[in-house]
Amino acid sequence: MLIGRGGNTLKRLRVETGARIDISKGRDTIMIKGTQDKIEKAKQVIEDAIKQAYDRARPTHFLSLPITSTYVTRKLNDFHSSILSSTFKCNGLDSSILVQAANIHITVGVFKLMTQTEIEKAVRFLKEECPKIVNRHAKSPLAVRLKGLQTMQTNHSNAHVLYVEPQDESAHASQKSVLYELCSALREKMIEEGLMVQDNRPLKMHITLVNTSHRKSEDGKRYPFDAQPILKEYGDIDFGVAQLDKLHLMRMGRMGPDGTYVSEGSIPAYSS
Repeated sequence: MLIGRGGNTLKRLRVETGARIDISKGRDTIMIKGTQDKIEKAKQVIEDAIKQAYDRARPTHFLSLPITSTYVTRKLNDFHSSILSSTFKCNGLDSSILVQAANIHITVGVFKLMTQTEIEKAVRFLKEECPKIVNRHAKSPLAVRLKGLQTMQTNHSNAHVLYVEPQDESAHASQKSVLYELCSALREKMIEEGLMVQDNRPLKMHITLVNTSHRKSEDGKRYPFDAQPILKEYGDIDFGVAQLDKLHLMRMGRMGPDGTYVSEGSIPAYSS
């Protein structure tokens, strides 16, 4: 963020402030030398530049409850085979936008962790503080039923995200969702700590099954698909029940083996 391509940003900062500014790649510290007024100006300019870059930056990590179930995996693979078959007509659908069974999850919230120090702080908070929240809310194993399909877009013929909303099997009919209360408490605490990105929208728990942001198009653009045939044929599909065992701090981007997500750290999702 501060060095820039070919060091252009760093050169500009030096000229603008009149201070000597030294930055080493891979380190989270900056050395500033000069008169006191030049140092103070450099500090302010650097802080402003970092804030602007942070505001523009995309999320780097997310807090995740992965869905791990042999039965759900089999049902999802069967679903994929059905909607990709030559006899099923769905404009704009291809295999690149399908979320594979190994990657389906519930997202609790997202992070912008720009340095290794920030990543380590978030992992430490996850492992030291989040178990206290889990112990208060999830006294027993969490289970969700994956049933029914919906799109994020109101126009189903111009959809970008198809998902299933998890039904909390842990809660009794007269109680609030244990899962929802747990996720809300985790999100609130991590936002309060300054780790998770502030989001004023209500928590919407969902498990994404199709996402056009993954489409491998020649021009790199995001094109929608027509979800109407899928909703008509499989709108009430039941993928079964899955137990939620772990909370993970995952890296954005599927960079693991076979295109899976990489975990920075995890804790049990319920009190043992």
